[in-house]
Amino acid sequence: MTEYLQLAAVVLIGVILSQVLKKQSKELGLLLTLAVCVLVSMGAAAFLEPVTELLRELRRLGGLDGDAVAILLKAAGIGLLGELAGLICADCGEGAMGKALKLLSNTAILWLSLPLFRQIIAILGEVLAKI
Repeated sequence: MTEYLQLAAVVLIGVILSQVLKKQSKELGLLLTLAVCVLVSMGAAAFLEPVTELLRELRRLGGLDGDAVAILLKAAGIGLLGELAGLICADCGEGAMGKALKLLSNTAILWLSLPLFRQIIAILGEVLAKI
């Protein structure tokens, strides 16, 4: 919880400094925003470590395919990065590009998930064939 509070404080200080800098130099304000986002993203990765460990444990217990877990982790990463990058675009006044980036992220996740969908369809086919 302490790490979260520290990162939240960094964000709030970053917002204040960014607003001050944007009055003098919009580019410097943007650079500060990007730096804070990178720092917070790195901190957020630390929060995801227990989640990845849980997925590894579920994989071992359930006999899940390692590729399936990797797809889930990649999809989560794409979604989080797409959201962050889209918000940065919106912050820069490029809302349409930010929404386009989020659309790209969503379609990339769907594309990445195709092998899982195919596995589900194959399993359903096997179950229905036994009925």
